[in-house]
Order: sequence, then C-alpha cells, then structure tokens
Amino acid sequence: MFAHIAVGICLLSLFSSSSFADQWRRISKFEFASENKQHLLKIEPHERWVDKPGHCLATLYRVDGEEHIELWSRFLINNHAPVRVFVSNSGDFVVTMDEWHRVGKLPFVIYGPKGKLICVHSTDSLGLRDDIEHIKRTVSSYWWNENSINFFGPKEEVFYIRLHWGKILLLKLSNGDLMDDDWYELSKGWSITEEKWNSLHDFAKRHLIKLENATSQASDE
Repeated sequence: MFAHIAVGICLLSLFSSSSFADQWRRISKFEFASENKQHLLKIEPHERWVDKPGHCLATLYRVDGEEHIELWSRFLINNHAPVRVFVSNSGDFVVTMDEWHRVGKLPFVIYGPKGKLICVHSTDSLGLRDDIEHIKRTVSSYWWNENSINFFGPKEEVFYIRLHWGKILLLKLSNGDLMDDDWYELSKGWSITEEKWNSLHDFAKRHLIKLENATSQASDE
C-alpha cells in the first residue's frame, strides 16, 4: 500500500491547483506496481490525445525476476490518462481514478481479469452528492479524493477509499457495488452476513491505524 501512496504523491506533484486555475504538466508514460511487486501496469497516453481521445494504452505484466510477462493490453476508457492507478497483488483487478486535466470525471473505474471493464462510477454514484461542502472545486476539477487513502481489502473482495473528512467508501471489486448502509440493508442475510459486514469495517479501522503508526514512525526518523 505504501507504494500506492508514493505513486499518488508523485502523480499529484505533476500538477498544481488554485481556486482560480489548474496547471497540468504533460505526461508521456508511467508505471504502477502492485504492493507485492509481482504485477506492473504500464500506461502510455497518446501524444496527440486531444485529436485521438480514448487511445490511452495500458498493459499489465506479471513480474518474474527480470522478466515481464504480458497478461493483457487494452485502451483505457480515459480520453487522456487516469490520475491515480492501483493494481491488486493477484493482478486480477486494476482501479483507476479520474481523468488527467479533469479530476472528478471517471472518478472510479474497475478493470478485471484480462482487462475486462467491470464498473464505471460517477461522483454521484459514489454517494458524494451530500458531501459537496468537503470537496474543493477549481476551474478544471472537482477534487473529491484529495488527500484520500486507498487500499485493497482482504482477499481482494473490496476496495477502500478513506476521504479527507473521514468518510470511508467500500467498493465491491467483482461488480463495482458501493457497499454503503443502504446496500447493506438490501443485502444482509442473503448476500452478506452481519459478521462479514462488521469484519470489513474492522479491517479498515485496523489498516488505517497501522498506516498512521507507520507514518508517525517515519516522520520521527
């Protein structure tokens, strides 16, 4: 997970924002590794993406020592390129966030095995309609996930997003369902047990505490 956070910080350093304007730097290609380093996603935006939107090429590799074995390659649904990318340890799932130049567009997308498109969320379908007071707006973007913490859950069943105001989103990776309280009320007893529901939330709490402790130790060194 720490690799994911480092990548996010690196990407965020490629642009700056203010209340009046955003400045986005040109990008060519970049790579994202899974936490266990066993899978690598290479992303190559098209040089003339304005004229050829939808030609952002992503290729997933399994890493075997010095050898990279291609698993799949496809154009992402982004016109230019995503802003953040997360690769699961198994390589079965790739999560992308936002559109380069336009944070808030294509905010959450899931790709599954062989690069199959599983789900595309909007900020509304992520349940953020009532959270606008927490979200900064600029000329180009709607910074819904600014300073968020993102990680895969146990057995890669869910993906967690902890937003800066404390709200935690749970997304089911197999179909993209937003696993909020309303979802639970409709699903409990047949799709998910109370024990499982509680265990998913407990995992998030433990993982966030672990991260906070690691960050605190790193700052003291």
